[in-house]
Amino acid sequence: MILQTDPRFVVRPHIQTYGCYMLCLAFLGVKYSGWPAGIDELCKAYDDLVRMGLISETCYVYNPVSVGQHFGCPTVAVHKQGAEYEPGPDQIAIQYWTRPRPETGGVWGHFTAGDYDPMGQSRTRLEGSIDSLRVFTLG
Repeated sequence: MILQTDPRFVVRPHIQTYGCYMLCLAFLGVKYSGWPAGIDELCKAYDDLVRMGLISETCYVYNPVSVGQHFGCPTVAVHKQGAEYEPGPDQIAIQYWTRPRPETGGVWGHFTAGDYDPMGQSRTRLEGSIDSLRVFTLG
């Protein structure tokens, strides 16, 4: 699966900076339906999702179920759970990681899907911890 750091995303720079959740949902589409996740397909999907109002231009995901469905993942519901939650047999989780930003007092945040890290090896995943899960029910 393509990483958000791929230089070919220069045509959609917000994917490079903020696209981790969207790319995790695309990864699930690849996993469950074989969605063709090439650069051209991902850029077109980004454009379509923005146009449909499902994500913002900066990749904020407004409707994760519909975004997952757009990528071919059979999502029917999503809910947020704590890091200790164990998904059931009809569920899949996307992890939300955080890492302190001492220079600002804030935190870095990053989404991953199991072993798929959209950054490859993000510092937030390597040095942070799972804050919460986005648990999708599959139908």
